[in-house]
Amino acid sequence: MENQSPFKQEESNFTRRVGELRAALGKCDPRTLAEQTGAEFEPRDDQTGVFHLAIWDRPIALRFPELVVMGEEHEPAALVIQALVLYYFQTAHGPAPTGEWVSFSELPDGKFYNQAFQGYSGKQISRAFGNNTSKVQQAALAAGGKLLPAEQSAIGDFACRFRVLPRLPVLLVGWQGDDDFPASYHFLFDISAANYLPIDVCAIVGGMLARKVIAQVARDADL
Repeated sequence: MENQSPFKQEESNFTRRVGELRAALGKCDPRTLAEQTGAEFEPRDDQTGVFHLAIWDRPIALRFPELVVMGEEHEPAALVIQALVLYYFQTAHGPAPTGEWVSFSELPDGKFYNQAFQGYSGKQISRAFGNNTSKVQQAALAAGGKLLPAEQSAIGDFACRFRVLPRLPVLLVGWQGDDDFPASYHFLFDISAANYLPIDVCAIVGGMLARKVIAQVARDADL
């Protein structure tokens, strides 16, 4: 299917990769992993412990050395979340977020994925909301975003910040349409994003965020 989510395209590959990531990360020093990711590590004994962090601003726990992500209900998280968190732990290094926002295509190797990325991120929001940028703002806030003050969102008519993982913020920016051009929506990344996720997984994050925002339409309709 055109513009299909990469997670749906490669679900079996992610199942395999989760096992490989767990095996590799289980050999790492957990305190080093905590320092690199911004997670808190709670040791249980000399060889085991639990990482505490948040994804989409919701708390999760990551058991070490099993590297199994547990959700708020103390149940294993979905495969998508397991993979996203493990990729984050594998990749995290280097400087923390800088507050300098760039387009997906400006990230390392982003141009290769950019056309597909726009198809299942910003364009999906355009199809769902059209020129109703105020509705997009409402949906983004309901999905866990934080609206930036006007002086910080000069890059668009509005900008909503999501904290995907401790050191992975993403910005949804919208531009109001007019008689000549329709409204447009884009996800921007901190320039440090490639220090925390591979570029193809950054693309997946954009698609996940788009679906979280669009899902608010159905939720509101059910109220």
